[in-house]
Amino acid sequence: MASGQHPTGPPDWNNLNVLHKNTLPVRAYFHNLASEEDALTHDAASSRTHSLSGAWKFQHAYSPFEVPEKFSSSSFDTAQWSDVTVPGMWQLQGFGKGP
Repeated sequence: MASGQHPTGPPDWNNLNVLHKNTLPVRAYFHNLASEEDALTHDAASSRTHSLSGAWKFQHAYSPFEVPEKFSSSSFDTAQWSDVTVPGMWQLQGFGKGP
């Protein structure tokens, strides 16, 4: 579907019949460690987990139909996009309507 074109039916994000499309089964939070000995130290710093916290590129669109084509491609140019801090609320960082 081209950018700016509305779907013929309700899109997945607005369809209550689609709740778990392309999702993983529910599981407990864990740290991926190299060995049982590492696990017994209870040191999360030795985990192979990759934190998503930090600065992320962000572009606010008022509708999913307004997003640029192929924005999810790794070669997409985000130089003109803003930065937001994660974890955080983009509304409190100057986008959309704040609380």
